[in-house]
Amino acid sequence: MGKRVKVFLAVDITIAIAVLMSGVSGIVLWLAGPGGYQGGQNPNYGMSILGLSRGAWDDLHLWTSLIMGAGVLLHLALHWSWIMGVSRRLSAKQATRPAPSLSNQTNPVEA
Repeated sequence: MGKRVKVFLAVDITIAIAVLMSGVSGIVLWLAGPGGYQGGQNPNYGMSILGLSRGAWDDLHLWTSLIMGAGVLLHLALHWSWIMGVSRRLSAKQATRPAPSLSNQTNPVEA
C-alpha cells in the first residue's frame, strides 16, 4: 500500500471515528435532557451519564465534531484534483449533449 493511500485511509478512519463519537455523544446529550443549573430547578444537574459528567459529554461532542469537520476539509483538499477532473468531464459531457427537443413534449394543461 502506497504512502498516499495510507494517508487517505488514516484521514477516512479519523473521520469515521469522529462521526461515531459525535453521534453517540449527541444522542447521550439529547436523551439526558436540558443541562445547567437553571436556578436550582434542574433535577438532573450534576448527574453523570455512563461515568462522565454532562460537561465531559459536551466537551467530547464539541471536540469530535471539530475533528470531523477538519477531517472532511482535509479529505476534500486531498481529493481536490479528482473532484475537479470529474467536474470537468461531467461539464464537457453536458456541453456536447444535444439540447432536448421541446416539440415532442406534451402540454400538461392540454392533457
